[in-house]
Formats: sequence, C-alpha cells, structure tokens
Amino acid sequence: MDIVSKKLAAALALTFIIGLVILEPATPTISPVWNSLLVSQLWSFTPPVSYQGTISTPIAVDGFVYFSANGDGPPPGTLYCLKGSTGEQVWSQTILNGYSSFTAANGYVYAGEGGAIACLSDSDGAQMWNYTYGISFGIPVVVGGTVYVDGSQINPISGFSGGFVLALNSSTGTKIWGYIGAAGPSFSDNLLVAGGNIYVHTYGPSYTNSFIYAFDALTGEQLWNSSMAGQISSFAADAQNLYVSSSGGSLYAFRGSDGSIIWHRSVGSSLGSVSVVNHYLFVGSSTGVYCFNAVNGALMWKFIASAGTDPTYANGIVYVGWSGPEFFASSTVHNLYAIEAFKGRELWSYSLAYTGETCTVEKGTVYVGAGYVTTLSPDNIGPGACLALKPIVTSLPLPSVTFWEQIQTIIIVIRIAAVTVLIIILVFLVVAGKKPKTNLQKISIAQKT
Repeated sequence: MDIVSKKLAAALALTFIIGLVILEPATPTISPVWNSLLVSQLWSFTPPVSYQGTISTPIAVDGFVYFSANGDGPPPGTLYCLKGSTGEQVWSQTILNGYSSFTAANGYVYAGEGGAIACLSDSDGAQMWNYTYGISFGIPVVVGGTVYVDGSQINPISGFSGGFVLALNSSTGTKIWGYIGAAGPSFSDNLLVAGGNIYVHTYGPSYTNSFIYAFDALTGEQLWNSSMAGQISSFAADAQNLYVSSSGGSLYAFRGSDGSIIWHRSVGSSLGSVSVVNHYLFVGSSTGVYCFNAVNGALMWKFIASAGTDPTYANGIVYVGWSGPEFFASSTVHNLYAIEAFKGRELWSYSLAYTGETCTVEKGTVYVGAGYVTTLSPDNIGPGACLALKPIVTSLPLPSVTFWEQIQTIIIVIRIAAVTVLIIILVFLVVAGKKPKTNLQKISIAQKT
C-alpha cells in the first residue's frame, strides 16, 4: 500500500471514529410544508368578552372541552363547555371570582372559586352543590366518590393564613375529613393523589425552602413531612414515589412511604411541571424539556425550546409550547411542538397566533388554551382562544425504561467494538508500512535506478 493510500485510509478511519463516538445524529428541521401535512386546526373558539383576560388549560372529557376565561376586573370570569368535535358552545357559567381551578369527572365539573368549591352538571352547567370554606381553593382532584382539594384560610386561633386539605363526598359535597395546617403560607394548588397518599406542599416563611406533606387519602392522617431547599415548581407521583422539581433547577425523588430521598439531580435551568409515565420523567424548564429515568435520575434526552415549562404527555408523545421572544421584539413567535417521548425528536410544530404553553389531549385531538398575542412589543394579552388541533400521528410506542437502557448499552458496546476494530486496522496499516522490503522489491528498485 503506497503512502497516499495509507493516509487516505487513516483519514477515513479517523473520520468514522469521530462520527461514531462523538457526534450525535442531528434532529431534522421540519419544514412548514411538511408541518401543514402533519397537523391542522379543526376549530378556534374566542370567548365573547370585551375585557383583557387569560384562557386556562382546557380539560377534555368524554367529547366535551372545558376551560375558563378570567380577567383582572369586571365582567366576571366564565367557565365554558364546548363540543370537542366542532367547538360549538354547549353552556357557560359566570361568577365574580372566576373559575380558575376546576376539573371534570363522573358527569360533573368541580370548580373552585374564591372561598367556595361548586359541583356543576356537565350537561348544562347547573349547580348541584357548593361547599364554602377558607379564602381560596386549589384544583380539585376526584378519585372514585371523593373530591380532594387544598387551599388557604385564616387560622381562627392565630389570625394568620394557613393551608388546609379537605375530602368531600363527590355527590353531596359533605365533608369526609379535613386538615388545617399551621399558620404560614397556604398549600399550593398542585394537590396529588397516588398510591393511597395525598401530597401537598407549601413554602417556608422566607420562601427559600419548601415543605412536602403526605396524608392518608382515606383518613386524612398525616403520614410524614419533608423539606427541601428552594421553591417547589411542581410534582408528580406514581404508586411508589414522589418526584419534585424546583425553580432553582433541582429534581428530587422521594419515597412515598416515608418521605426519604431516593435521588437528587441538579439541572441548572429553572424547572417547571413534572409528569411521570412508565418510569419516564418529563420535566419542563426555562430552556426546554428534559426526560429523565425515574428510577435513578439519569438524563435520557433534552429538547431545546424557550420557556417550555409545561409539557403534556399523551400516548407516547410530549406536547410543549414555545413562547418567545416575548418582550421588546419586533415580532413574536409562538409554536406548539410534538415530541417523540422515547427519543426526544420533533414530530411537528404548529405556529400559533396566541401564546399556548399548555394543552390537553383526548382521542388524538390536541386542545390548546391560549392568550391573544399581537406582533407589537411587548406582548398584549387579549380575550384569548381555545384551539383544537388534529395531528396525523396521534400515538407512538413508549418502550420500558429497562428496554431503553438495554438499547443504550448495546449502542455503547457496538461503539467500543467499532473503535477497537478501527484501531487494529490502523495499527496493521502502520506496521505494514514499516515492513522490510523483500529481495525481489530491492532488485526491482535497482533496475529502475
């Protein structure tokens, strides 16, 4: 082999090693034309109100979509019910304090407004019962025949505000049990029920640390409490563990039985909402969406998107809104992305004329709650809209985390084997180049000279 061939072979081998070991496949850019084939808008509903307000994240249940439109002043906020297929309004309910906290289950809508929680019929919005307590309610959670809700109230003894947790009969609104916390910051509106436990959290007096409380869902007995540094952004739970994100960029896994820390990971970016599916943790952040292994906290992938703080998981796909640049920009760009949950690759994106960071999915239709945005700077919040999008791909497989780890291990083994083979080839080429010339080669060279 001559010198040129050797150098060429070495260069090719080196290039292959670099591509195999160092470089990762680039995520393809999806063209607008291709996006238009992958997802389309079914309908858009703009509330008939004149005030500037915001649109909540919709809830879709049994073919109906519920969302609230709330403003800073009169007229009052309104809860809407639409047909999921057409966007046609079925009913609306108006109340002075607005319906910012609500859920739908068992043929009813449970909505918190100010110091009361109301049960509404999902067919016409008529009120079935209401329960008055405290000064504010969080988002209700319905499990079986029980409504669990947290909020804030004025402690009758100390006179200071504090948190509470209530369990109510979902049919009658009768109180089953209640817990009143000590004076201090109220519980958040992120109550969770999982594995027979109720989880709530609050902040310390200086807001530099947070406290997590676990209760028995049947009796209301406090099981344990734990603390962590920073302010909790969100948490999610499965049957065994609780996963907590913080605005300071930390992610924790707590054991649900006793509150002990299983693992902790510092990400750096300010973290948002958390969801857990089959030992995958999908976490929003100020710089994009992270996917972690819920068993050990290992990073599986990251999707870069500004202000992607509230990802939504459905059927193997993660949906997240991208809102920015928002301030002092000549124009605003607001997209909703669909990401493959297994690998973190973009499936499609849809440009919105609204902000749209959160959504919900039912039977393949994506419902987005969005505030109106103009191209002027800074952004202006207007009446907003509820949008329905229909993508072509509505479901993807999500292999188990164990399978994913096995695939990663196989890839590593293949890479090591490939590098080893290439090194052997390079060594062989170098040795072959230094091999002594034979007598015939010497005679041939002599004849040429």
